[in-house]
Amino acid sequence: MFQEDDLPGATHRYQTTRRATVAAGGYQIDFAVNSDLEFRPVVLKPYKLVLSVGHDEYWSWPMRDKIEAFIATGGNVAFFSGKTCFWQVRNILDRLIT
Repeated sequence: MFQEDDLPGATHRYQTTRRATVAAGGYQIDFAVNSDLEFRPVVLKPYKLVLSVGHDEYWSWPMRDKIEAFIATGGNVAFFSGKTCFWQVRNILDRLIT
């Protein structure tokens, strides 16, 4: 049980609500993590839409390049988040450097 002022709890409730809303509409959804955009962009291939939900502020240039390429080939992206792409990060080997 999360308390109302518990940030991880609030994030969990937000994400759970969004998943339930999409599922109630009869849509199939799959999940990926941000680093998939940089290291496994092929995960986007079968999709027409990418949703960014929550706090999605940490992006690398290669991640942005991959999303822009996805859009250029007819894909769509919708951001339901704050501070999107606010901080640039560099993914080096197995560490995340800001």
